[in-house]
Amino acid sequence: MTYVASIPPLSAILQEIVHERAEVTPLLPVGASPHVYDPRPSDARRIAEAAALFSISDDLDGWSTRFDAKRKVQALSLLPESFTLKFEEEEAFDSDGHARHGHEHHGKDPHFWTDPLAVKALIPGLLKSLCEIDPEGCAIYRKNGEIFAAKLENLHRDTARSLQRLRGVRVALSHPFYRYFFRRYGLHAEIVVEPVPGKDPSPKAVMEMAGLLKRKKVRALFTMPQHSDKAARVLAETAGIPVVQLNPLGGEKKETYDALIRKNTARIEKALP
Repeated sequence: MTYVASIPPLSAILQEIVHERAEVTPLLPVGASPHVYDPRPSDARRIAEAAALFSISDDLDGWSTRFDAKRKVQALSLLPESFTLKFEEEEAFDSDGHARHGHEHHGKDPHFWTDPLAVKALIPGLLKSLCEIDPEGCAIYRKNGEIFAAKLENLHRDTARSLQRLRGVRVALSHPFYRYFFRRYGLHAEIVVEPVPGKDPSPKAVMEMAGLLKRKKVRALFTMPQHSDKAARVLAETAGIPVVQLNPLGGEKKETYDALIRKNTARIEKALP
């Protein structure tokens, strides 16, 4: 049995649950952004042939749900409300340099997978969907779900211990891709440089943001490899802070969810000595 997932982290999460019962493959190629990805005809075929398509949300990977599928499951809709973040919380700037709050979509932030406890909270919903799709495999899914939940608890404890000294540290993001993680572990994401991918801030906005970064003593600006970091680098240089790249999507062959989170945690630790 085969399932398809829109992005690599969701594929890695599902693979922990289905394990030997099925195979999960991601649609998004390594290095691509789910916000601007243009699906190929081969993606449509893979979706049609799979037992189910798992996606995140219309705002992030709605391109995947345009195709016919035997079953469609949207992960963000399964996440308990208490674990979701809204887009109204960190300060952002529009392209003309006006400070504003929130995100252009003004809805739920879909990047929940960066928080191990949010992923743990998602497991019951995923199990329910998988058991409906494949009743004969339900016992296997439930057993694997329990094992994965324990792994996530260990991952959370290790991450919290590693980042304990950084609680209260102020950082900035090129795009709101790691807010869940920073919120969970006590770092403050003060500014989002590009609330909408591909819309660079104006020179005026860069100067305003640089001033704010200095006033709030922001220590680093985090970017992701799937989006251009040109504007972020100009801003960081103006503010005199380092640019650090995190990869929220991963995608390396057979990379587990655990490995993805630990790799990014190590980069954060190194960037903020």
